[in-house]
Amino acid sequence: MKKITLLHCLLLLATSAFAQTTTQVSTYAGTGTYGRDNGPTLTASFGSPDGICSDQSGNLYIVEQGNDLVRKITPNGDVSTFAGSGIQGDDDGLGVKASFNRLQGICIDNSGNLYVMDRIRISKITPAGEVSTIVRKRSGYQDGPVSVAKIGDFQGGICIDNQGNLFVGELHKHRIRKITPQGIVSTFAGAMDGTSGNTNGTGTDARFTNPSGICADASNNIYVCDYGNNLIRKITSAGEVSTFAGNGSKNHSDGTNLNAGIPSPWGICIDASGDFYLTQNDYHVSIRKISNTGSVTTYAGNGKRGITNGIGSEASFLTLNGICKNGAGEIYVTDMFYCIIRKIVDITPTPPVVTYVDLPVTVCLGSTVDQPATTNGSSAGFVVENLVHPFNNALSICNNENNVFVLYQSFDQFSNSIDSVKRYDFQGNILDSFELLGSLNELIAVDNSGRIYGVYPDANNPSVSNIQRFNSDGSLDFSFSIPSYILGKILAIELGPDGFLYATEEGTGYIRQIDVSSGTVNNLPDPSPSFSFDRIVDIAFDKAGDMILADIGLNKILKRNKSDNNYYPMNVGFDTLFPNTTSISIDTVGFGHITVSSNTSSFPVSIFYGVEPFDVVDSIIFNSQLNVINPKLTLAIGGNSTTGSLPTVWALDSINN
Repeated sequence: MKKITLLHCLLLLATSAFAQTTTQVSTYAGTGTYGRDNGPTLTASFGSPDGICSDQSGNLYIVEQGNDLVRKITPNGDVSTFAGSGIQGDDDGLGVKASFNRLQGICIDNSGNLYVMDRIRISKITPAGEVSTIVRKRSGYQDGPVSVAKIGDFQGGICIDNQGNLFVGELHKHRIRKITPQGIVSTFAGAMDGTSGNTNGTGTDARFTNPSGICADASNNIYVCDYGNNLIRKITSAGEVSTFAGNGSKNHSDGTNLNAGIPSPWGICIDASGDFYLTQNDYHVSIRKISNTGSVTTYAGNGKRGITNGIGSEASFLTLNGICKNGAGEIYVTDMFYCIIRKIVDITPTPPVVTYVDLPVTVCLGSTVDQPATTNGSSAGFVVENLVHPFNNALSICNNENNVFVLYQSFDQFSNSIDSVKRYDFQGNILDSFELLGSLNELIAVDNSGRIYGVYPDANNPSVSNIQRFNSDGSLDFSFSIPSYILGKILAIELGPDGFLYATEEGTGYIRQIDVSSGTVNNLPDPSPSFSFDRIVDIAFDKAGDMILADIGLNKILKRNKSDNNYYPMNVGFDTLFPNTTSISIDTVGFGHITVSSNTSSFPVSIFYGVEPFDVVDSIIFNSQLNVINPKLTLAIGGNSTTGSLPTVWALDSINN
């Protein structure tokens, strides 16, 4: 069943015991307009910033394709022009006397010398700002001294190792070239004839497809963003090429190194701990992290193009190009199209501790009703339990063939949240209660073995839900996270007769089928073109195994026929008579039980009994037993019926939702 709205007013006060590390994205420099003004970071302007690096003092250096300048940002936030006249050219010289032609890549050595790459040459810039040419672009292919070597493509990345060797990615020639401190150019990896591919091997036996960003670790291994293959490749100092991360798919997914999806990686850097940070710029615009333990995660960004600052997946990026991390642990990325520099830092947010203004919660039990009675009959419900403890909160209700389970949230003396479940028989007697030993849940479902399935929000992204299963004593059986692009915030869950967990999502209208043994998530097919889902707030299954859906946005009850997997609206008339269906359950007799909320005085909330096609045959109207104003009321149905009477109906309500 679904979550019902929390039943207490919240006063935000102090800190929470459940704070977790996440990231904060902010605009560090640039106004968002094209320019070349120097000055404080947020008034300075840039022209298509691309590559970026940091020195040991915390200064940032950025190369600009549009302005043909190398800019410097000091730790106190002063932006200046470090090299370049701003007039396109290929002149050496000191500082602003030099000129460049569409700068793209930059790296720095241990002595503070910069190495910049534009479309026609690679240059060295000393800490004093003296610019000198290392090698020029020449059409064709040839290894050898820089004076005669032919490197035909300066559009990939550039890096330098601890021995002073430069490595250059030839984006369209699919090769990695090496330039020694003595000025000797060789083909370090990739086909000499420029053939693309995806082959591991040694040196020129290996194949790449559009190698872009490149970096070196402390052991002089080289890591390459293999843009066209959606991979990160590793090249040892001996030239041995292997796949370091990525499964080759364009689908964005987190996971272990070789299982994660890393679509079109562009920029890359490595920190002192051996953690890598990547920029993705096509299919899912975000920053990824590859930890030194081998896990790939989405570090910042929600994958959508935008310019929003914020925490974790709240942030969005328009374009992501260069990336670096300074000694203070701060990450900087360039947004070429929006002409800004963004800053990403790890933070531990301090969520507020809440103080509760008490409002009671009611669990209401409807008596067994003979079939059929009069529609719009009087209230047959009575109160099982009023929960008025200031630290008790009922969230969700469900049942199996034996018992009813109610999920509560309680708090200890330190205001730490605790999940508990009370188990009732169908007459309303409490059988036992136990704590759920896992993350805090919002929804529960239960199987006939008494195992409870909980849905809990991602601490870093409340719009994402995760799954865990508990044994009948409350001990955690397993837990797994599902990436945000696969599974968003869940509105309702139900266990199907096939053993799969079914969930509906906020905002998407999707119905997800979750294999609880593996964590695999599949979409059920969309309905016919004649209608589409809006906001499915509950799921139930009838005796035939067909899925019944309550869509509060459409004000309809929908049926998914198991035999043909098609969806059919069930014309019960609730869309005009009683809008806002909030919950649905199917009993063992085959009757559907539906809660409908209304603002009218005569029908504040009702439970309707019906048979297929859900003609209304009876109703209970809770005018006094359930204190409801625009309720989100959830149902559980219990007890087998052999006498022609309807089983017992349980309802969980909230006040002033």
